[in-house]
Amino acid sequence: MKMRLAPEQDAVVHAEAGDIFVAAAAGSGKTRVLVARFVAAVLGEIPGAEACGVTDVLAVTFTDKAAGEIAERVRGSLLQEGKDAEARRLDQAWVSTIHGMCSKILRRYAFEAGLDPRFTVATQVEAGILEQEAFEEAARALMESDPGVEQLITDFGSMRVASMVSNAHRALRSMGRAPADLRTAALPSTSMLRDWQDAFAEIAAEYPRVGSTQTCHDGARAARARSDALGELRASADPQVAVRDALRVFASAAFQKRGSQDVKDLAESAKTLAATAQGALAQIPAGPYEQALVRVISAFDERYEALKTCRGVLDFEDLQLKTAELLETHPRVSAAYRAAFKLVMIDEFQDTNALQLRIAKALSSDDLLTVGDDKQSIYRFRHADVGVFRSLAESVPSIRVLRSNYRSHPDVIGAINEIFSDQTFFGDDFISLGAMREEESPYPWSEAEPRVQMLLTDSQGALADDKRAMEATTIAR
Repeated sequence: MKMRLAPEQDAVVHAEAGDIFVAAAAGSGKTRVLVARFVAAVLGEIPGAEACGVTDVLAVTFTDKAAGEIAERVRGSLLQEGKDAEARRLDQAWVSTIHGMCSKILRRYAFEAGLDPRFTVATQVEAGILEQEAFEEAARALMESDPGVEQLITDFGSMRVASMVSNAHRALRSMGRAPADLRTAALPSTSMLRDWQDAFAEIAAEYPRVGSTQTCHDGARAARARSDALGELRASADPQVAVRDALRVFASAAFQKRGSQDVKDLAESAKTLAATAQGALAQIPAGPYEQALVRVISAFDERYEALKTCRGVLDFEDLQLKTAELLETHPRVSAAYRAAFKLVMIDEFQDTNALQLRIAKALSSDDLLTVGDDKQSIYRFRHADVGVFRSLAESVPSIRVLRSNYRSHPDVIGAINEIFSDQTFFGDDFISLGAMREEESPYPWSEAEPRVQMLLTDSQGALADDKRAMEATTIAR
């Protein structure tokens, strides 16, 4: 029996072969669509594509549980279609997480990747222990010979520096970059300081011309103070001391947009100039710390790689980095996979990153199906980049939208649409949902009791734990 599909789902499942971007709203049946597209590829029901085997399809999702669910549902559908032989081969199919897929590729081409095929993959706990050991060894060696690093760790503390190094290192690797790619912000030049000094002096002189109110007097005084602070900084023999005085001046309130339009325009120009100058000035005291941090990151990376090599292990990011490098530096390998895979599908695409997209593109050839919803991106703390999702949406030839919700009650869907369609607060990219849940035996519910209540908490400025406590208290009431 054929899988039942709604028209918008069927439009994706039986779309012409080629790259397809699917924006799938919550509860819209995206797993059903992925399974049906997989089965359609095997049955030869995709226009413009020949029938293929289950091992000719690559399906990548975010968790082992989700991969297992997709595999079992594909197996069940194939059995219903009488494709028993293909259903039995599903254990050999490429249905896994991206890390599982990368591990499989690297073991197959270990020699080309420069790896021992018997490599093991470190757990997060094991990788964390290696990171700690690498940081301690790198920091200890640098503190003996690098005064800048010694100052960094003395002022910020070793635990905080270790956290900064680890976070920066992981972020770099998730983008497929290396410590050598790091650049610190440029320090403001003497000519820049002079230009800002002169500009503030001109603003101070301009204020009396546009008005004689207290706002104008205050604006002129603030502009003169900033001009003087910049002049003192230029003349100082110790910029690290003088810049702190200048930053205190820049931190004070100034340039109110009250009065005539001329006053408001002048205040806006002064604010813009002050923000630019203040940001650049902050780099003067921050610069030495940034440069020292980059040196620590580089030393940490070198030591971390050495420890992993010594123990014969890879971490999860290595799987992706080394797979991307293998596919990009060995065209024969990537060409073989592109020829083998007749369909490549990536689920939860909103939680991928640029490195993972590089791998997907190296493995596919005008047959990439990506499914996701940027509103459901929850793994940014693991360096997922929803910007990758949005940029791909602007470049693919075919975009499909799944907006029908089969999970929630119509009252819930109506409330969500009413709240999130307000462009003033939530922008204009909200996908309005269609309520499609069928209830053969409706759950008993009192008509006098609303199904939806909107509860607000004023958690602005609160820490994450405090926000959760405030929300829980509000719900409990």
